[in-house]
Order: sequence, then structure tokens, then C-alpha cells
Amino acid sequence: ASSAAYGIRNQRWLESWLDALSDIERELITTLEEKKLLNKIVRRAVEKVEADFGSIRLLLPNHQELDTRAFYPEETFKIVYQRTSIEQGITGWVAKNRQPALVNNIQQDPRYVASVDYMSSELCVPLLDKKQNLLGVLNVECTKINAFDPRDLRLLEQIANLAVIAIQNAWKQQQLSKTETM
Repeated sequence: ASSAAYGIRNQRWLESWLDALSDIERELITTLEEKKLLNKIVRRAVEKVEADFGSIRLLLPNHQELDTRAFYPEETFKIVYQRTSIEQGITGWVAKNRQPALVNNIQQDPRYVASVDYMSSELCVPLLDKKQNLLGVLNVECTKINAFDPRDLRLLEQIANLAVIAIQNAWKQQQLSKTETM
């Protein structure tokens, strides 16, 4: 009976996960304006993994800094670093190593650089294109210790994969608009 209950719970979670990804995909594909798109990605990521804060930082052309382009909730802007080095913090580590980080007690992680003092857990994934080129990072944080698990990591990675496609589409649209203007 307990195995059956566990199976049913997993099936419900999987269905919920697939519905969430489908909703996010629909929403992102229809948005071509970069700022709106990035704000939607962050908001949905925060909601789906039940985080308290999220941000998207895109890699600048010098490949040494990440620029915060979107964050949620919006009132956190004053406390978020606008630009950070890829040598700094968990987000920098994720960008530099192109690997995700799931940290359930950031106060014990030497990589952590406090931008929001009251956060306890962080989940950060790289935004990588098909050729493994880094576009940036998607980061979520929570006030609770042990807030995230491997399922949250997988979900955030899937959101990041959708985000990369949507970001590239928005960039292509911007280039097309510039070309038409010229």
C-alpha cells in the first residue's frame, strides 16, 4: 500500500511538473521583448520551486561579469548587485564552471556572497545554448534552510532550457528589427 501511495504521489508530481513546463513554454514562446521575457522567466521559476527571490544574470561581452537583468519580486532591486564578477559568489561559480549549484545552507558555503541577508538556501543553474556557450545564470533563493531538493534542480534546469530558446528568439527578433530599421 505504501509503495502504491508513493507511486501515485510521484505520478501526480510528474503531471504537475509537465503542466508547469507546458504553461511556461507557452508563455515564453509568445514573448519577444527581452525585459518582459526575463521578468516572466524569473517570476515563474520562483513560483514553481516555491522560492522567495529569483534573478537572471546575463553574461556581458567581456565574459568576466554577469549583469542582473531581471529579478522577482521587483521590490528587491535595491538589494541585488547589478553586476558581479564570474569570480564572485555562487552565481559566479555556476557561470564559470557551467554547472548547477544546489546549496541548502548558504551560510556554510564559502562561495556565497550575501546580497540578501536573510536568505538560507540557493539554487542556481547556467543558461547554456546547444554548443554549451554560456548566456547567463538563473538563480533562486529561499529564506528556509533545506528549501530545495533534486526535483527542484531538475525543474529549474528545464525552465533554464526553455529560457535559453526564448532569449535567443528575443535576440534574433531585436536584430531583425534593427536590420529593418536600417
